[in-house]
Amino acid sequence: MKNTFLCTIFVFLLTVIFPLKSFSQTNKAVVLPKTVVYKRVGLEKNDFKATFTIIYPRIKILGSKTVEQKIIKFLNYEKVFDYSLGDEIKKFSSLENVFYKLNYNKNGFLDVTLFMETFGAYPWTTKEYFVFNLKTGEQINVSELFNPGSTAQLTKKIRTAILHELKQRQISPEDALSFQYPSITIEQIQLDNMEGFSINDKGLTFIFDYNFNFASKADEPAGRYFFGWAELKPFIKPDGLLGKFIR
Repeated sequence: MKNTFLCTIFVFLLTVIFPLKSFSQTNKAVVLPKTVVYKRVGLEKNDFKATFTIIYPRIKILGSKTVEQKIIKFLNYEKVFDYSLGDEIKKFSSLENVFYKLNYNKNGFLDVTLFMETFGAYPWTTKEYFVFNLKTGEQINVSELFNPGSTAQLTKKIRTAILHELKQRQISPEDALSFQYPSITIEQIQLDNMEGFSINDKGLTFIFDYNFNFASKADEPAGRYFFGWAELKPFIKPDGLLGKFIR
């Protein structure tokens, strides 16, 4: 009788408690770097650009292999930056480094920025921004986080922040947009024009890369517009992904 009771408890733990624990762990990922230095075939060690370095994010989602595979697929460097590793190894190329930065890994969100550094006539860094829902593995679109009827007012606040930065840096809106968005004005900027966003415990940062050319790069605005949760609360869907931050 006692053995039967103990077996029943053990089965309960296996079928109920442990799966719940695994599910809760999907609120956070394990992300570790893997550095690989590639040597270009046919180039001597002392030749310029004989090697290039890639730092891969090794991702493990506890409790969900499906979510893990989705995120790994999204963060495939070759697809994101449109290059071929095989071609890079076999040719003289401007590629120098590819790496990532882990920005946030809490509360069911994984925020990662990918970087590619090249060096041709001048150095250049390309960035791509990703925020994932750790329960589904899907990349989050910034517009889905807010009440549809409130995005116009939210966009207006972002435009005001943009104009404030440009005024501080003494750059005209026309000059600021001339590299990335020469056909629109500040008043026409929408949420969809943001390159991405970043999340932390205090709020969201909307990212707008102006992509000045190399000669003007030192004058480029930062393009990072932060709003705290209290300021964003009127725009956030209470039952949405950000609801937990405004309750």
